Amino acid sequence: MINNLLISTKRLIVILSLTLIGLMLSLEMMACSIFKDNSVDENNSYEQPTSNPCFVVDTVETESVQSDVMVRITLKNNPGISSIALNVIFDTSLLTLTDIEYNSDVIGGQTVPYNSATSSVKLIWVNWKMNVDEDCVFATLFFSVSDIASGHIPITIIYDADDVYDVKENNIHFDIVNGAIIVN
Repeated sequence: MINNLLISTKRLIVILSLTLIGLMLSLEMMACSIFKDNSVDENNSYEQPTSNPCFVVDTVETESVQSDVMVRITLKNNPGISSIALNVIFDTSLLTLTDIEYNSDVIGGQTVPYNSATSSVKLIWVNWKMNVDEDCVFATLFFSVSDIASGHIPITIIYDADDVYDVKENNIHFDIVNGAIIVN
C-alpha cells in the first residue's frame, strides 16, 4: 500500500514538473518577439535573424550520444550592455549541463555560479565599469546527452525586461533566436 502511494506520488511529481516546463515554454513563446530555431550550415554558422539586438542560441547536430556538446549563446547587433541575466531552459531528462564558459576575454566583468540541478539555469553577468558593444559569443554551454535522447532537443532562453541593461541602467531589448541539440 505504501509502495503504491509512493509510486503514485512520484508519477504526480513528474506530471506536474512536465506541466510546469510546458507552461514556462508557452510563456516564453508569448514574451519573445522572435521564436524560431537557429539553423546552422556545415560550418556551424547562422544567418543573422534580425537587425535588432539579438541573443542567438546555436543549433548543433551530434551523430550519437556524446558528452561535451558545445552550444554557444551569441550577442548580435549589440548596442552596448553592462548586465545580462538569462534563463536557459532544456529537458534535464535528455541533457545534463556540465559546464559554462563565459567569454571573459571579450566581455570582462563578473559572473555568478549557476545551479545545475534545475531545468532552468540562470546565467548572470555584469560589468559595472563599461558597456560591452561587440557582437561576440557571450557564453558557451557544455552538455552531455543522455543515451535515450534522439531527435530535436530545444534549448531556449528567456529573460526579464529589467535584466538586460547598459551602464546607465537603461533596459535594452534583445530579440531571441532559440537553438537545439539534434541527435541523429
